[in-house]
Amino acid sequence: MSRGEGNGPGRPLKYETVEELDDAIEKYFLDEKILALDKERNPIYTMTGLAVALGIDRKTLLSYSYKDEYLPSVKKAKSRVEQQMEYNMLSGSGSTTGYIFSFKNNFDWNDKTETEIYGKDGGPIHTQEINMPSDPITAAREYDRIIRGKKPD
Repeated sequence: MSRGEGNGPGRPLKYETVEELDDAIEKYFLDEKILALDKERNPIYTMTGLAVALGIDRKTLLSYSYKDEYLPSVKKAKSRVEQQMEYNMLSGSGSTTGYIFSFKNNFDWNDKTETEIYGKDGGPIHTQEINMPSDPITAAREYDRIIRGKKPD
């Protein structure tokens, strides 16, 4: 297959094979200049740094993951960067704010939990309007009957 053939619209891939990409990624993780950036020998890996070392931009690097054959390589590289960044952050080196920014933008971390509520078997939630009695004791009994499935006294 010639360069660019079968890649769809856009520019041809810089790395024609998974092996070429894997070799270039491994070279980044073994780069002595990166390993020497931190006094404690904790490497400072980033997704942008990886992309620069590969001679592409960050978005192009991430777009490789849309191709099934390259997905494992990109996921593994991202996990290695993420793991080292997490270690560095937890060990107190670098800017926590900077790490959080990178985690959110490169690794899909977030601060919130989203909860989706569904009805029975994933269907819609059914609502029912009920006129509750004004007497609190009668209202409590009615609540138990409706919500908790208890039978009236």
